[in-house]
Amino acid sequence: MQQVISSGWTFAFKLLVPLFSVVLSLFLLLLLAYYPSESHLDGLIVTLMAVGATVFFCWFGARLKQVRIDDDNLYAAGLFKRDVYSPYGHQFCK
Repeated sequence: MQQVISSGWTFAFKLLVPLFSVVLSLFLLLLLAYYPSESHLDGLIVTLMAVGATVFFCWFGARLKQVRIDDDNLYAAGLFKRDVYSPYGHQFCK
């Protein structure tokens, strides 16, 4: 029987945090477009920070895997990828 050993927060950090980051970045950029600041440097800083945060959270979320274990194998799966398993044996525990 397989037992999940990855965190229950994996789904949230894989999908919800990047989605929230994209929505927040778009909202900030639209606000900046409708209410431009007096300094163009402020707009550039906000744009770079929004894009940087979005790229970071999407990269971070893409790397997270769901991990399961059973008596013979360790399984890791991404969101859209099939399971990859690695056999481990108890021969080292003797």
